[in-house]
Amino acid sequence: MAVISGARTMQIQPAIFFGHGSPMNAIQDNKFSTKWRDIGNKIPPAKVILVISAHYETKRVKISCSDNQKTIHDFYGFPNEIFTFNYPAYGDLILQTE
Repeated sequence: MAVISGARTMQIQPAIFFGHGSPMNAIQDNKFSTKWRDIGNKIPPAKVILVISAHYETKRVKISCSDNQKTIHDFYGFPNEIFTFNYPAYGDLILQTE
């Protein structure tokens, strides 16, 4: 969708919720990973991706932003291949807030 504002045209990025399901979806070629790939090929590249995790408990909201986020494997009982999977999530320190 394009929005015209004065002389500028801006692309509006869709908001999409992806529940990850099984961690195996990261290394398997199945209907879920195929659909995610198809969607990724149809939308413009994102400038920012927000990931919200319910795996950690804190007394207040925490925001983590660094140049290179590490992949956290916070599960067990899966094949060794899944623990070698890493997603290069590059951060942007300008987005960091206190």
